[in-house]
Amino acid sequence: MPESVNIRLNAFQHHGVVGEAQEWEKCSKGEMERFHARLSQFVSRPMTMPSVYV
Repeated sequence: MPESVNIRLNAFQHHGVVGEAQEWEKCSKGEMERFHARLSQFVSRPMTMPSVYV
């Protein structure tokens, strides 16, 4: 991936979701922080984290 590509991580939430996905668990801030930490081991450029967790 080119260095110019900005990476933005999105956390799954239920707003706007229909069907089977309504039964899925929402993504917590802690889960996103753990994912970010693991992904940072492989990606050197900054990643934007979600700002809202419902």
